Order: sequence, then C-alpha cells, then structure tokens
Amino acid sequence: MEFGRGSTRPIVVLGSLASAIALIILTVVLFQTAQGKLETEAEQSLRRDQDRLALARETLEAATLDLVVVRLLDGIGVDGDRSSRLAASAERAQGARDTAELLAMSDSPIADEAITLLDELDDAAIDDPANGSVDELFYIAEDASRWAGADGLVTTRRDAIHELSFVSTLPLHAMIEGLAADVAVSDRAVDPSISLLMDDLIEIVRTEGGWYGIDADAPLDNSIWIEIDNAREMFPDTVTRLNELTAASPIVDYDAWARSLGDGNGDGSSPSAPTDVLAWADALTVDLAAIIDELIADEETALNDGLADAQSERRLLFAASAATALLAAFALLMTWRRFSRTIRIASERAQLARRDALTGVGNRHELNARGQSDSQDARFGHHVVAMIDLDDFKMVNDVYGHAAGDAMLVEVATKLRELAAQFTGEQADAECSVIRLGGDEFLLTLHGEHNFDVAEVRRQLELLRLQSVEIEDRQIGLEFSMGVVARSGPSELSEMMRAADAGVYDDKAQRLLDRSVFGGRRPPSQADQPALTSG
Repeated sequence: MEFGRGSTRPIVVLGSLASAIALIILTVVLFQTAQGKLETEAEQSLRRDQDRLALARETLEAATLDLVVVRLLDGIGVDGDRSSRLAASAERAQGARDTAELLAMSDSPIADEAITLLDELDDAAIDDPANGSVDELFYIAEDASRWAGADGLVTTRRDAIHELSFVSTLPLHAMIEGLAADVAVSDRAVDPSISLLMDDLIEIVRTEGGWYGIDADAPLDNSIWIEIDNAREMFPDTVTRLNELTAASPIVDYDAWARSLGDGNGDGSSPSAPTDVLAWADALTVDLAAIIDELIADEETALNDGLADAQSERRLLFAASAATALLAAFALLMTWRRFSRTIRIASERAQLARRDALTGVGNRHELNARGQSDSQDARFGHHVVAMIDLDDFKMVNDVYGHAAGDAMLVEVATKLRELAAQFTGEQADAECSVIRLGGDEFLLTLHGEHNFDVAEVRRQLELLRLQSVEIEDRQIGLEFSMGVVARSGPSELSEMMRAADAGVYDDKAQRLLDRSVFGGRRPPSQADQPALTSG
C-alpha cells in the first residue's frame, strides 16, 4: 500500500486539477482557431514540451522500478546486481529531474504538470534508496505510468504510441509480483522494511495476480492490466512484434505461475530463481523499448515531413486539440486517483493507529473508538468483559530477555483472539474485541444478542493460563490473574472494566494465598486438562 507524501499531496492534487483546467481551456482555443490557421511555433513548442515531460515520466518510472527491485531483493535476501542498477536509477532520476525543472520554470502550458512531477522526484525515497519507503517508491512508479488505466481515451497515433509505451514496463512489474508469489509459497524471511508492500503484493497475487493474458502465444492480449486494442488498429505490425517478442521470453511462464496461485491451480513452488527472472525481465524490457523507440522515430520523421505542408499543419492543429483533451482527461483521472488514494491512506493509517504493533490486537485507541459504542448498542443485550494481567511478567523479561517477553505477549494475544472468535461465532452478528491495555494487561470483550456462558468463559481462561510457550527450549507458563464480569442491557464499559479489574486483584490475592498453602506449587484446578479446547 502506498503511504502519503505529507503536506505535498494536497498540492499535487490541486496542481493536477489546475493542469486539467488549463488543458481544457487550451483545447477549446485550439479547436476554434483550427479552421484556416496553420500550426504556430508556440503550438509546436507545446507538443515538444509534452513529449519531453512524457519521456521524463517514463524515465522516473524506470528509475523507481529499479529501486523497488533492489529493495525487494535485499528484503528477501536474494543476490543480484545492485551497484549498476542503483547507478542507472540515480542517473535516470537526475535526468527526469533536469527535464522537469526546465519545464517548471518555463512559460509552457504544462509547467504545472512539471511541478507535479518534481514533487514526486523530490521525495526522500528516491534520493535515499536504502532508507526511503519502498511502498512510496512502488506507488511513485505506478503514478508515473502515464497511460495506465487510460482505456478508451486513445484517439490518435501519438496516443496509441503512448499506450504501447507502457508495454515495456510490464516485465519488471511481472518480476516484482513474481517475487511476492515466491514469498507467499516459500519460507523466505522478509525484512520489516518491505513487509507492508509485500503484504499488498501477496494479496494481489492471491486474488488477481498476473500481468499478461492467458494466451501464451499472444500474452499482451486479454490482460486485466493493459489494453492495446486501439493501438493494434493503428499499428498492427508493431503489436504483433511486441507480442511475439514477449511470448518468446521465459518471463511469461513465470507470470503464469504467479497467476496460477490466485486461481488455486498453483503447485506451490517457484519455477525459477529470482536472479534468472530479473535477467529475463531486463532483457525483455530493453528489446521492447527498442521496438517502441523505433516506432516513435518513424512517427516523428513522418510528422516532421508533414509539417512542411500547410494542409498537414492544419490537421496537426486538430490533433493538438485532441491531444490536450486527452491530457486533460488524464490529468482529471490522475487527480481522482490521487484523491481516492489519499482517502484510502487516511483510513488505513487510522486502522494502523488502532492496532498494537507487537501483538496485532487492538490498543487503547481501538478501545476508545468502539468499546463504549458496542456496550451501548441496542442490538446487544448481553456483554462480557474479562481483564487479564500476566503474573511476574517483569521477571520473564529480566530472566529470559525481552524477546521471550514479546513472544509470551504474542501467544496470549493469539489465544485470546481464538477464544473471542469461538464465543462470538456461536451467535449471529455478535461482536468481540481483544485489547492490549498496557505492557502485560489485556482486555477481552464479548457483545451479543443472547447470553454468553460466563462459566465457560472462565473455564477456557483457566485452561489458557495452564498453557506454556516454548522459548529457547524452555517452557514458560502463561500464568495470569483475571477478572470476568457480565452485564445485560446497555452498560457502561468503564464500570464493567473497573469491576473486572477488581476481580483481577481478588484473583491475584487468592492465587498467592493458594500457593502459600501448597508450598509454592500451583494448586489443583478443575480446569487442569492437557490442552486448551477449541469447541
């Protein structure tokens, strides 16, 4: 998932909107003056500026994709050529920055778009590839793909070339998604710096993975990610060459394997080493780009020849109005995408802020956000609150180390979530939550339409505290004190928590007394059974 760019994102959205409005106005003016007027020098300059900015965006995408590949290889411990790829990425990013700066300082109508591009280039993730956010890098590359998602907007040969230009980025995208598939089916360790992006990519692999179509002889056809039907009508020979070249690359088979994981037909093992896949992707990218560059050169030659003829210049003026309309629509599309992504990011950040980073259960923010509302909800006539306080947790940290303490907290949180799911699963529309209140304190809440079996809740919690967690060949008991409170009808959560907390102190005192009676040994309990039940 993408992470926001702080205070620059509203500026980016406003800049894109301003660019779209400016391009709409330009389209109207060009169309009205097209009759009987040759393309002016200023209009020719605009076309060149648009092409320069388009090339800068393609360069930015290539630079960021290279950085993402390096970070992913580092994050899963796979060898690869880092130095040359990092050097090439830095050179590309600098070239894109130089072009964008010149356009941003010019009087060109696309100066605002150039400023937007500079905002992306100035992100710390590009200048500091080792420490910057890999999530940010990946989504900068996604945004830089000018024609991704522009289906139905292609009307001219220039537009069709832009559509085809995205084909040359597919090999690295397929390679990146394949790495995620490899991680999903293997025991590869993943560095925390790439874990969020890897989770996003694995989710895609599990649902709609694969960048190419299912026809191995024409992999660019019928893909859910690309659309080249319009370009095929204008450049059938070029599309055929691109298809044949792609079909001959082993990257297509690797992409098909990644896609098979999503439809449930995968065999669970990667067919190729990541370093081999990267070599295939690089080679195919170069070959595809060469074909597209050849097409661009041919079209540019034809265009320049046509400018010598007045009638051709007049037709180009109409084409310019269509191109600016396309760019305006694309700018609006990108503005909407950025706005939608901003909203989604805000929601995801809010969710992350309500989760405990270590255990994954809710924290006090989650408790404040939903706890009281659930206990007051008219749908729920019955509520159970259980407070859990680990015994001698500080001693576990002191004797076995903080890693052992963390493992114990994670184990308790996991077991509590299983218990909560067990009890709420017996009632339709019931709600539950597990909250880590502090260092070694947890809260379990159950809300349902019908009575919960409180005695069974207590028994299951007693069973849980008879369990142990194995750390460095040692069994450390999951002992804790608890207080369980049940209420009917709308209830104050804070009152229930106070009552449960009092139960914790009573339970702790009783257990200390029992241990003194039994000489420091755990007293016998009716809950003594070999394992925690799940039914």
